[in-house]
Amino acid sequence: MYDLIVKNGILVLPEGPVTGSILVKDGTIVSITTDTVHEEAARTIDASGCYVFPGAIDPHSHLNDPGYTESEDFLTGTRSAAAGGFTTVLEMPISNPIPSSYELLKMKKEILEQKAVIDFGLWGSLINGNEKELPGIAEFGAVGVKAFLTEDPLYPAVNWGLIVQYMPWLERSGLLFALHCETPEINDAFLASLVQQQMNDPRCYSDSRPPISELIAVNTFAFLAKQYPKCRFYLVHASLAGSVDLSQAARAQGGQIYVETCPHYLAMRQQDLTRYGPFAVCNPPLRPKEEQDALWERMLAGKIDCIGSDHAPFLYAEKCQGKDRIWDAPPGFTGIQTCYPLLFQEAVQKRGMSVEQFAAVTSTNTAKLFGLYPQKGSLMVGTDADITVLDPNRTWTVAKEDLFYKEPWSPFIGWDISCKVASTVVRGNVVYDGSSVCVPVGFGQFIRPGDAQASHSSGR
Repeated sequence: MYDLIVKNGILVLPEGPVTGSILVKDGTIVSITTDTVHEEAARTIDASGCYVFPGAIDPHSHLNDPGYTESEDFLTGTRSAAAGGFTTVLEMPISNPIPSSYELLKMKKEILEQKAVIDFGLWGSLINGNEKELPGIAEFGAVGVKAFLTEDPLYPAVNWGLIVQYMPWLERSGLLFALHCETPEINDAFLASLVQQQMNDPRCYSDSRPPISELIAVNTFAFLAKQYPKCRFYLVHASLAGSVDLSQAARAQGGQIYVETCPHYLAMRQQDLTRYGPFAVCNPPLRPKEEQDALWERMLAGKIDCIGSDHAPFLYAEKCQGKDRIWDAPPGFTGIQTCYPLLFQEAVQKRGMSVEQFAAVTSTNTAKLFGLYPQKGSLMVGTDADITVLDPNRTWTVAKEDLFYKEPWSPFIGWDISCKVASTVVRGNVVYDGSSVCVPVGFGQFIRPGDAQASHSSGR
């Protein structure tokens, strides 16, 4: 008898969608068939009318654990991710202490694996003075290292001088290098001017971090990718088509540079700052419609590799600090639970993206880039039974009581979304059944880059 059968669904396979069933035993896909299934299983999911995707992977989430758990922790964050269709999250290094060494990453892992309800990987840190820690971070199994050019209250910034000095260390470590690309001098100058003019309309927040701030930083990042072709560069949360174009040009010249964007840049615009005020403040900021349209052109043309939620929770009271003065709002908002269905609505249902491309940007590309493929990011015999079942015909209105976040607010409350996650399956276990999380605390496992390929080739 099988442990799980997902039957009669539209299976999104690399060669295209087919109606069929997936049979699972011991956490692994053992059969994929288009024939009628008569076998018995301990649990069956009838996926009739639903798309069956390889489990969604979020390469960019801030779950704040340990250290900043007032607004989110790893339990509430991974429960929210499961309800949003994610089977794996790659957690960013904004925590306390900052995971800047082998030992600190090990400590963080031990804390998080007691709370996780889905599988997870960890980003390490690139900060001033930790270049000699990079080999240890790679040995630990971090998916990469993250750095900021702009100061964050919770994370120290680096500058281009330090980054160039660290390039030989990055080359030797083999670590993927992710960078928040904005130019602090430009942001500071524009912000000072707006404050001096006493301009506090929420839309001004986007004006304080103009496109040129992102583009100058991305241009330098892309140049480094060409200069250091052995290193792998990861551009997080690109908000502009120009950022995609600069990255594509560098890739054409031999640079290993990959691009991520986020659903809020594809579904929200600068004008939404007027509607949502501080609750729509994020970095980089929301852009005008013409910039969004251009970003969509690149997205549909296959020039964006991955989608990250950039889930960045804060307390509702903290965001409210920006109601009277937008500059006092902390940047970031919740989004991991709505990310996947919102993107499907905007990309597939509204703009005609193929379901195969949708699977690529939400799962397969990410798994390949971060060394998790084929165990993650695929629907193939012998791989982990990580599956996201999406009902394309179930419209729902995002409501506070439906959110699994520790602090259940979101700018997306009240939005109508024309599809919904019906089931989330991790290693053959239903972790979310469309209404509740079904696995015990600590079910999720830590994953390392490269382990997936090794286990698959060994016939695990």
